[in-house]
Amino acid sequence: MGGADLGRDHAGAGAAGFEPVRDIFARVAAPVADQLTPGAFLGAWRLMSIDGFEWDAPDTPGNAAAFGYAGSGPERPAFPKVRVVSISEYGSHAVVDAEAGGIAGKGAGGAFAGPQALPAAGGGLAADRRQELS
Repeated sequence: MGGADLGRDHAGAGAAGFEPVRDIFARVAAPVADQLTPGAFLGAWRLMSIDGFEWDAPDTPGNAAAFGYAGSGPERPAFPKVRVVSISEYGSHAVVDAEAGGIAGKGAGGAFAGPQALPAAGGGLAADRRQELS
């Protein structure tokens, strides 16, 4: 994601990029619930969830190259899409880890961030993928 242009320095000094936000997140993201937090534990097991969502990124050449678009041709959306997968704590809803990547190109599958984010779960992790059927 080196060419991504997700943030700007509002003081006018140019692009700040995503690195400062990523670095701060890495320092502060951690589970915050204790044994008394309702819904946070099942016995000794801390309950965690995996979620995925997409953000629109500013339509710049750097973002288009780094993230891609959800479609192509005349049906292509106006903005590049950033796909995010996060691990959150059930009781507090605190996001303890997240991985972001492009929606198009190599490595952009639905589970692209799962293996990288597993260490944040703190040990064992059981997952179930549910899918809405239309």
